[in-house]
Amino acid sequence: MINSPKEIIEQIKKATKPEEYKKLLEIISSIKEEDNNREYLYFAKGEIYFRMQQWGKAINNYQKVLEINPENKEVSGKVNLLKEILKFHNTDIYASTNTNMDPWLDD
Repeated sequence: MINSPKEIIEQIKKATKPEEYKKLLEIISSIKEEDNNREYLYFAKGEIYFRMQQWGKAINNYQKVLEINPENKEVSGKVNLLKEILKFHNTDIYASTNTNMDPWLDD
């Protein structure tokens, strides 16, 4: 049984399969949320969603961490990284394939 936030983070680092991540999410959800552990619980959820490539859920949990502790540089860096990932995934979905910006190729 997992008893501390540190143990949760260690289990997340060891997990590699979606089933393991889902089980960890269930464990985290069963832990009573208190003022002294809220930051760690949101961080742990963010880490799981990050590893599952569920970027939106990861950002939401990381943002909650930043609401609690705006000075958390690790989480701030992860939020910026995820925003860059989302920018990369969503660029020019319906835009022109004219990547060189050649004027004679645009209609």
